Amino acid sequence: TLDWENRRAYAREAELDYYTDAVTKRDIRVLECNLEETVPLPTDEGALQPVVVSEAMVEKTAQEELEEGVLEPREEVLLAEGRDVDNVIFLNRWPEEAGLAEIDSLASHQWGEVSVTTLVAKYKKIRFETHENVGFGEVHLPEQELQTEAYWISFEPWLDRALKMKGLSLGGGIRALASALASVAPLHVMCDPRDIRSVPMVKSPFVEKPTIFLYDYYPGGVGIARKVFEMKKTVWTSVYNLVRGCECERGCPACVGPPVDVGATGKQSALAILLQLKD
Repeated sequence: TLDWENRRAYAREAELDYYTDAVTKRDIRVLECNLEETVPLPTDEGALQPVVVSEAMVEKTAQEELEEGVLEPREEVLLAEGRDVDNVIFLNRWPEEAGLAEIDSLASHQWGEVSVTTLVAKYKKIRFETHENVGFGEVHLPEQELQTEAYWISFEPWLDRALKMKGLSLGGGIRALASALASVAPLHVMCDPRDIRSVPMVKSPFVEKPTIFLYDYYPGGVGIARKVFEMKKTVWTSVYNLVRGCECERGCPACVGPPVDVGATGKQSALAILLQLKD
């Protein structure tokens, strides 16, 4: 039992086969954007490009395209390594209906000040060893507000439709990316994983785009998010290497999180996006 007003917690001994995990809802409001950098679509020779193509090409298999010389060198490597190329999205073969002919950017990196509102309304009961969810419990706590610094990456809205046309999911993809980013970033900025938090939003109400926020878990911020912004290319390359190098098929705690959290196509959706950020 929690006595929030007097800042006290009351506990009693019990024999249980589960532990509890808070179900937290976070809303992030951007107060000020101090730095911004746009991610253009790759233009170098051999890079994946969003061009209008015929439906016939879209329907061909990876093996057929390899035989006909359609695949890019990077795609041939994926196929040679035994990876399922058909489950990887290639921007230069997305159908015309996606409206990709007018695209000139993929995403934008930003850093600034944010207000994070956190509300814990219930908790999950997770069984020891099997980690299965065996129920929920209600809690009544006031909202907590934190003003801090954050780094965020916002993707262009066209990405949602383009992923759906390939049977992939933007929601699962950004959840997977947020999980991997939170795992990789501390290694580069030399902080404890508990010093930061990542929040994926399919459509941020303040940015109005699919967005991943990474913020300092300290009032006012301590410079961690700023450092991630400055090292963004290195950090995202490490995220790409982590996701691509993991041998799991649909996600696991070692890379993007388990499928129950990111969805059945979460890992492949994340990899599809990372292939473009990497360029």
